[in-house]
Amino acid sequence: MNLKIDIFQSFLIPFNRDSEEIHKEFERSKRALKNLAKIDLEIPEVLSAVMIVEEVIRKNSELKTFWEINKRYIRKEIIYKFSVNVRFSTKQSENLDEEILVDEIEKRFYEFLMILNICRVGGFHFGIGCIKKREQYLKLKNLAFYSKELFKYSLEKKWPSFENLGIQQTWKWYLKKVNPRGVDEISSSNLSRAFNALSYLYEKSEYINELFWTLIGLEAIYVKGKEGISEQITNKGQLFLGEIEEFKRRLSKMYKFRSAFIHGRIDFPGYFHIYDNIDSFENFSSEIFEVLLTAESMLIATLQKMAKNNMKELDFKYVIV
Repeated sequence: MNLKIDIFQSFLIPFNRDSEEIHKEFERSKRALKNLAKIDLEIPEVLSAVMIVEEVIRKNSELKTFWEINKRYIRKEIIYKFSVNVRFSTKQSENLDEEILVDEIEKRFYEFLMILNICRVGGFHFGIGCIKKREQYLKLKNLAFYSKELFKYSLEKKWPSFENLGIQQTWKWYLKKVNPRGVDEISSSNLSRAFNALSYLYEKSEYINELFWTLIGLEAIYVKGKEGISEQITNKGQLFLGEIEEFKRRLSKMYKFRSAFIHGRIDFPGYFHIYDNIDSFENFSSEIFEVLLTAESMLIATLQKMAKNNMKELDFKYVIV
């Protein structure tokens, strides 16, 4: 027995003013998605759930209406259809809850989009999306993570270095190493805690919230025990991602900012602030944005290298020489 579920997702085209490197990365990423083979979502309790992708050349009337109602931005975009074909036995169908199944597929799809961002930093940015449930087009979550800034930051600072990974290979790493226990289990390892922390960067939020989730992800991977947290991340990060002198200064600044903020030694705007063009607000925003780029770049680069090497955890040993 079969069930087909269609998901439609917008991929944003770079602005004309974006750099040549951004446009090239977008084109490379677009080709990788176009040439993608079938993706097995590995949904429990069914025989298979295989996803294929194709570009939507022309929206049907229902999809066009959905887009007209829900699109709230002025951006050129490409819309892709992700068709999931679910196969299940007659016996499985007796206990199958279609609503739960569709929810599980929707969650798997969000995880797949996260993997795209790990594979191709700077290449994929998402607009609106929807999933077709019982002839209705229901809006997907808004995804507010933009890796373009991380891509530009890496080019400017020359650290960390990002690579382009195979989508299939990285998806298999996710299923086997990050989330082997099921679709909606809570984190069960340092790596899955880091990945779950990364997921909160897709929520539209204040920079300080993003920074804390990012640091949770970094500390889950790099830190053992409760002592010398910043030193552990600095030393182990350089061993894993490559040494650079400026990195030490940036990591030191990142943790000094974290400590000062937590202990109430940094001035910050209130929740109901209205003036964002005054010097004090701009200085605060600039400082925290720089710190956030350092942290996010390091987290993504770490996950990317772990995926490339099919790693589940980082284990460092100190040797006296």
